[in-house]
Amino acid sequence: MFESVKAGRLLDIPSEETLSDGTAGGVEPGSVTFDYCRDCVDDWILVPESTISKAMYFMLDHHHKAVEGAVGVSVGAFMQESSRFVGQTVVIVSSGSNVSVASVKKIIDEHFPSA
Repeated sequence: MFESVKAGRLLDIPSEETLSDGTAGGVEPGSVTFDYCRDCVDDWILVPESTISKAMYFMLDHHHKAVEGAVGVSVGAFMQESSRFVGQTVVIVSSGSNVSVASVKKIIDEHFPSA
């Protein structure tokens, strides 16, 4: 979506594999999503896969909540850019938990390797 808004039109860009299926793309022509993003999003924080994974692990480890990749994008964006928000009240809506056991295991293995 970032690239489409930057271009001023909906682009057909192939999606790469990601932990964040919900933000992977696939916006249909005529969808209201592009217009909302173009008109209402003030700033974009692009989050790499490694940060999404780290944020998902953080949520599991510190909040005991398995979250999907789209939540990892939001939490990861905050983790990545936390200095921008010093002194401000920040709310991150964490409402998705559509994540497979295999993905959770891979994330745990990546961030908490066996001794």
